[in-house]
Amino acid sequence: ESNCLYFHLSFDNLSYVNMCRVILLILASLPTFAQTHLPIATNFRKSYLTHVRMRDGLPGKNSWQNRSDYSIRVRFSPETRQVSGHVNIRYFNNSPDTLSQLVFKLYPNLYKTESIRNKPIAKDDLGDGVDIESIVIGGQYVDSKRVSIRGTNMIVQGVTIQPDTKLDIEINYSYRLNKGSFTRTGQVDAGAFVVAYFFPRIAVYDDID
Repeated sequence: ESNCLYFHLSFDNLSYVNMCRVILLILASLPTFAQTHLPIATNFRKSYLTHVRMRDGLPGKNSWQNRSDYSIRVRFSPETRQVSGHVNIRYFNNSPDTLSQLVFKLYPNLYKTESIRNKPIAKDDLGDGVDIESIVIGGQYVDSKRVSIRGTNMIVQGVTIQPDTKLDIEINYSYRLNKGSFTRTGQVDAGAFVVAYFFPRIAVYDDID
């Protein structure tokens, strides 16, 4: 099916006013045509075929969305800028897929020495990033060999989460809040701090290829 419109016009017998009217009618028809025949983006094609999404972007009859419920205990020391916490996560796999790994976002790792950044960071703010002291999944401690951290991403391999099931996760962690390079979080003045993105959170899992 072609997405192009072709017009062959002869203005020999048209007055200037009528010619303008014809051109305006053609231009008025183009937006309607374009909106009706927009191609489906490649990374959404599977979602349309499986009725997870509709052409207009609304959820389809098979729409789903994973969910995470968090319970967080956190401590912050203004003297040392040390943040330490314990987070309990109940993760609901509402997708039709069996998951074999979990991806977490560790946003304070923006200040980790070897992380890739698009803005300069003060040398005194660079450090080891988030220290993951322990991870417990489904009541079992996770071997550190199954955990890889690169920049702000932490991947835990070797899990199995069936569709329509939930999983309990516990993480103990700590890090030092930044001081001299404020980027949405950190010390903003003497005795004034913004402690944001302060806990490991599960990254979004969706139907986009």
